Amino acid sequence: RVFAKWGAKRISERGWARGGAMESQRREDEKAARHAADGSESLQSGVSRSEQSRVEAARGEDGASELWRPNMALRVVTLPFVIVFLSAHALITVTLIDTFLALATLIMSRLGSGARVRLRWIQAKALEVWMTPLIGFLEHFGGLTMRVHGEKFVEGESAIVVVNHRSWVDSVALYCISRQVNAHGALKFFAKKSLMLFPIYGVAGHVLNACVFITRSASRATRRLRSEFAHLTELALEQHLAIKPPQFWMISYLEGTRRTSKKVQEAREFALERGLKPLTHVLQPRVKGFVAMATELRPAAHAVYDITLGYAHARNDEDNPQPAFTSILFDYCCGRERVLHVYQRRIPMAEVPEDEAALREFVYALYQKKDELLEQFETKREFPQPKLEWT
Repeated sequence: RVFAKWGAKRISERGWARGGAMESQRREDEKAARHAADGSESLQSGVSRSEQSRVEAARGEDGASELWRPNMALRVVTLPFVIVFLSAHALITVTLIDTFLALATLIMSRLGSGARVRLRWIQAKALEVWMTPLIGFLEHFGGLTMRVHGEKFVEGESAIVVVNHRSWVDSVALYCISRQVNAHGALKFFAKKSLMLFPIYGVAGHVLNACVFITRSASRATRRLRSEFAHLTELALEQHLAIKPPQFWMISYLEGTRRTSKKVQEAREFALERGLKPLTHVLQPRVKGFVAMATELRPAAHAVYDITLGYAHARNDEDNPQPAFTSILFDYCCGRERVLHVYQRRIPMAEVPEDEAALREFVYALYQKKDELLEQFETKREFPQPKLEWT
C-alpha cells in the first residue's frame, strides 16, 4: 500500500492522475476560483499582497493532496499487481490443489474412517492457507473494512450459519468474518452442480470440500444433503478416533437466491398467500432445507450463527446488486474504502427447537429480525451496539 501511494504521488506530480486536458483545465479553474476568493477576502481584511501570496503558496503545497485523486492514480499502479496476484493464485490452485491435493483426496477417501478424518484436516488446512492470501489482500490492500456488532463467536465450535444474500461478495465476506475465530478453513457452501465446471475454482471447491454440489432435482439434492449431514455427524460422534474431526461452518442462504426486484415481488406474493408478514430487505426464507439441516446436524453442531450483512456503498438497483466481486478487487483496492457492516448472533443448539413446526417459526422469526436490522441500517448506516473488536 505504501508503494502504491508513493507511485500514485509520482503519477500525480507528473500530471498523469486523471491526466489530460480536462484534468489540467479543472485544476486551473479551481486555482483561479481560490485566487479570486482569496483576493476578495484580502481586500476586505486589509491583508497585504505579499501575505496573500504566502497563503496561496502554502495552500498550493496542500493542494496537491486535495487535487490528487487516489482512485485513479492508485489504479494505474495497483492494477498490474492485482492481475499478477490473481494469476499467481490461479496458478497455485491449478498446481497444488486441482492436481496434487486432488490425487491425495482420491486415494485417502478410499481408506478407513481414520484416514478420512485426516483427509478432512488436510482439506481444512489447505482451504485456510488457500484463502488467507485473498483475505489479506482484501483487508490490507483492498480497502475492505469490517465493522462487526453483536455477540462473539466461539473458536473451535461447529455451527449452522444463516446469512442474508445480496451478492457474490457475501461468500468472500464470510471468509473474512470467520477469521475472527480462525474458522476460515471450515466454511462449507451449497452450490449448483454446474458450478463445479467453473474453470480452476470449481474443481478446487470440490477437492477442498468447501462446496456441497447439488442438482436441481429435489430428490437427488435431498439425498446428497442427507449424505453430507450424516457424514459430518458420524465423524463428530466417533469415539475411538485418535484425531477429532475439524470444525465446520455450514453456510445456508435460506433465501435461495440473490435479491432482485422480481424476486422481491415473488416473495411478497408467497408471503401474502400463506398469511406471512411480507419482508422488505430480505426474501422469504425457504425453511425445508434448514429443518433438515438442524435435524441432521444437531448432534454435531454447537450453535446457529445468525449473520446479517449490510453494505454501506451498495446501490439501490436491485436488479444489479452491489457490490460486485470485481468492484472490490479492482475499484476498492485502488484508493476507495469498502465498508462491510456485520451484525452477528450466536444461538446455542439447546435454544433451537426440535419440532418441525417450531423450527419453521424459528426461521421466520430470524428473517423478520434481519429485516428490522436492515431497515435500521438503511436509516442509520450502522447496526445496533455492542460493537466488537476487529483486527
